Amino acid sequence: MGEITANGVNVAANVVSSLESLGVVDKEGGEHNAAEGTKAAATAHSIAGLLGWL
Repeated sequence: MGEITANGVNVAANVVSSLESLGVVDKEGGEHNAAEGTKAAATAHSIAGLLGWL
């Protein structure tokens, strides 16, 4: 279940990145920082899962 949640959160963060590309959301500021942090956390979670740490 954790992997599904991490993937869903990562998808949401990628939506924010896409909105940045379209000019809907600023490329700097809270939304950007939250999206980048979320993508990094989801990536770390996936790597930990692959390594069998979760």
